[in-house]
Amino acid sequence: MTFFRRSAVFAIVVMLLAVCASGIYLYRVKRNADSVVRIVYELTLNGHPPAIQELRQRFGGALKQNDPCAPDGCDYDLFVSNRVLAAIGLIPYATLRSSFWVKNGVVDASGLEFWSGGGAFYYITVHYCEHCDSFEINPWEASSPLGTGSIEIGYAASTANKRKAIALNTGSHALAWMQQYR
Repeated sequence: MTFFRRSAVFAIVVMLLAVCASGIYLYRVKRNADSVVRIVYELTLNGHPPAIQELRQRFGGALKQNDPCAPDGCDYDLFVSNRVLAAIGLIPYATLRSSFWVKNGVVDASGLEFWSGGGAFYYITVHYCEHCDSFEINPWEASSPLGTGSIEIGYAASTANKRKAIALNTGSHALAWMQQYR
């Protein structure tokens, strides 16, 4: 009888540890995703396009150079995903990718991409040029009703439009507000 009690207590302790570890992991993924979105937004508010040194300072070792630099620039990105919990089947896979195209040490364009195994795909592009003030929303309504779309915004666009464009809510469905434009 004591063997069964000990086994039951051990199983309960292991389950509680697994639940706690999953909760901590999910919290860290959410915190990292929120941080990436916040930093990308803050970079658009600077009085000048960010330099590669600022990206490295802000993102640290998470920022990776994809390939050797081409004559017209270098490509950098970082990923945040919930692959561990998705791999064991607890939640659908989702990833957030932030990418930067750098020319002569200065960011020329950046992208923020959210993809979910549940069918959501959103892409935000920020162009860092002196007179870029565009703000375009493409909800891709006809191609997928599950939640897809893209936003293109210029560096010189208004702060209100930048806030609208980079409004990823990493705690729920990304860019849910885009649904109002359908």
